Amino acid sequence: MKKIKRDKQIVSIQDEHNAFVGVSGAEWTNIILWKRDYDNGLNGSQLVFDYKGKKSIQKLPIDKEEVKKPKVILDIVEKVNKLDEPKIISLVSASKPYGFRADPLDNPSKYHINLSKEKSKDSVRLFGKKNGEGRTSYYIERKSLPKESPLLEKYKLFVVKAWGNMDEKSGYLGGSYSQLLCAKPMDCCTEMYIEVGPFKNEKETMNAYKYFNTKFLRAVFYNRKLSQNTAKDTYADIPIQDFSNNSDIDWSKTIKGIDKQLYKKYKLTNQEIEFIEAHIKEMN
Repeated sequence: MKKIKRDKQIVSIQDEHNAFVGVSGAEWTNIILWKRDYDNGLNGSQLVFDYKGKKSIQKLPIDKEEVKKPKVILDIVEKVNKLDEPKIISLVSASKPYGFRADPLDNPSKYHINLSKEKSKDSVRLFGKKNGEGRTSYYIERKSLPKESPLLEKYKLFVVKAWGNMDEKSGYLGGSYSQLLCAKPMDCCTEMYIEVGPFKNEKETMNAYKYFNTKFLRAVFYNRKLSQNTAKDTYADIPIQDFSNNSDIDWSKTIKGIDKQLYKKYKLTNQEIEFIEAHIKEMN
């Protein structure tokens, strides 16, 4: 990574908006002009043009410590960590929890699976993406799974692996976040999702779903977000809540109502609340 980002043969990097219209994950694209044996004379920095043509000289970050996050976010995370609560990361799966890459719905023969829209006695429901259909699900035989996650027979959330992005040009930290799925026992997924769970029942799963939709959670989440792709440790600062009826959070409230309770629980200042409300995009 250092060799690439410090390469003096890079003439310029141009940030393009919608260079590939309609292609998922390509809303923002870097176009890199590279010339063999060229010396840009920038001592490891690069000439960068933003999507409006404005140029700047930047030293591209290599280590996560070099990615500067707003002080307000750092202060909020510090308050959260002071309570020393268990963190969501303990509920988050590794990538490919069922052994599938992203393509089983497009290439079922590659995985020796048969797709069906009809549920059978020994089938599981596979969530993923299929050309021409977008995000969808099909039933496959349980015995054809490359591997079984410990959460297969549990309630859980499916979170898109590329959840949010690093697009701050719109004014929103983390850009837009894709919708999550409340998954039931015998639901499984392709590599495009990671699992979060288990939860005791459908109601607690829905409460967790609401929590993931809060601006508070996504503000804390942003602290460790370094790219569109989301590694497991991105969830390391997010505290687990009690999703049962005995919780200190009233989960029957709207998402905004839940956010207000979380702001109060973690003693956020008016300035911190205003920052979150202004800079974290509301879920659709």
